[in-house]
Amino acid sequence: PDGRHFAYLAERDDHTAQVVVLSKPFSEPRAITCFASGVRSFSWFPDSKALLVTAPPDLPPAKKKALDRKDDARDVEADEPKARMWIVNIGGQKPRPVGPHNLHVRNAAVSPDGRRIAFVASPHPRLSLCARRCELRLLDLGANSTRLLRKISSGGGADTPPSWSPDGKLIAFDDASRVGQLGPDYVFAMDVATRRSVWIDRAADRVSYLP
Repeated sequence: PDGRHFAYLAERDDHTAQVVVLSKPFSEPRAITCFASGVRSFSWFPDSKALLVTAPPDLPPAKKKALDRKDDARDVEADEPKARMWIVNIGGQKPRPVGPHNLHVRNAAVSPDGRRIAFVASPHPRLSLCARRCELRLLDLGANSTRLLRKISSGGGADTPPSWSPDGKLIAFDDASRVGQLGPDYVFAMDVATRRSVWIDRAADRVSYLP
């Protein structure tokens, strides 16, 4: 956000995606994460000193051995490792987990003031269920408390990160037009204080990206 750093996801030799940062004056890129299962998504805190990262915890030894043997088949009816949210300081400190540990976090976004996190998560780590049974939640970092904002029923809503308005009063998100309906997906804007949602664009057939 301050224009002095550039972050991106890069795949390493072990086929895991890690966050890499370039700082002005741009020189050698440096990886600031080393999660065993890789990073799924990230976003900047507004002070440019830290990143919010979603990543699973370390793999169990049996799973690591299976991957070493190239046994990487995925069973859609098996439980996936639950991804958590982590605060990663770009200075190199140890990542700090934040938010509930019993939810599988799909996507997350930091509020403009850096005090809250809007995130999409599922209580079901199973691949066949988590995309259809997600929730849009709000984490207050100061109080370390979360509250439910809305049930998300579409796969697109599960995969699309929420987006904050610059004043921090609204959250844009992707969901089906009715609760329980799998699709098509549309853009909604929610008033964080009242949890009232407005269907923004009824002309769109499908949401592909929500900046």
